[in-house]
Amino acid sequence: MRFACLFTLAATTALALPPERLTAAELPKGAVTLDGSPVFLKVKITDKKVVSFAPATEKTANLIVRFEKHDDEATLIAFQSKLEVDLKLDLYLSKDRQRFVYTSSCPLAAGKGLFENWPYAVPFVVISAIRVSPPNARTCE
Repeated sequence: MRFACLFTLAATTALALPPERLTAAELPKGAVTLDGSPVFLKVKITDKKVVSFAPATEKTANLIVRFEKHDDEATLIAFQSKLEVDLKLDLYLSKDRQRFVYTSSCPLAAGKGLFENWPYAVPFVVISAIRVSPPNARTCE
């Protein structure tokens, strides 16, 4: 009985996490790709929950994502939030836009900026599952 309970808990927990590897066809619906040009998004919050996010102009965006360094030796992306809530999101990295690998991200504090970096070239970064971060969350898991 003990093994069954542990297996059930492990299986339930694993299902709640994003898949570690995906093909382009398996990416979450509505995901946005950063592929060189800045991404300007309008994130709509209702009752402290993200209800939608959509492309916007630089002027109307309340979430901006851009490459700061993008070469063969390193990749650095910057997030800038104009929202009044902390955000968490899922990131998928790809070298060929066909196969994607999940990576954790740090919480993005309300009205602040955040940098994420990798010590290698990442030509494509997919952003999905934008959500309000739990209160006082500070880990990058």
